[in-house]
Amino acid sequence: MIKSIKAQISFSRVPVNKIIDNLITEKELKSLRFLKSVKNQLNSGASFYSAWKISVENFVGECGFSGEDAQVITGFAEQLGGTDVKNQLENCDTYAEILSLKIENLKAKSQSKIKIYNSLGILAGALVVILFI
Repeated sequence: MIKSIKAQISFSRVPVNKIIDNLITEKELKSLRFLKSVKNQLNSGASFYSAWKISVENFVGECGFSGEDAQVITGFAEQLGGTDVKNQLENCDTYAEILSLKIENLKAKSQSKIKIYNSLGILAGALVVILFI
């Protein structure tokens, strides 16, 4: 999502409400249903940041992100559309890096949990065998 926003800011320089319209139509972003809520909030007259914040908070857990993730995603929108192009592009780079690090941490955690669950499965199987002997 951030890469798409960055491309739209740097090449077409469209306003944020048009960026949201474009994001909604991208197949890869269909799971981010909060974007439709952002569009609805914008159509109701809300400012971009408040529309984004309300929508993200309403979809915590439902779109696959936690409360901590929601804070990061909300922080990303603070400068979006409110500063010059250079600062918006830097904001995109910063938050893309932050989210990449979060993804790497989640991958590492999931790998360790997979190992633990595999070990527990083997131990449970051994326990069942010992009980039948």
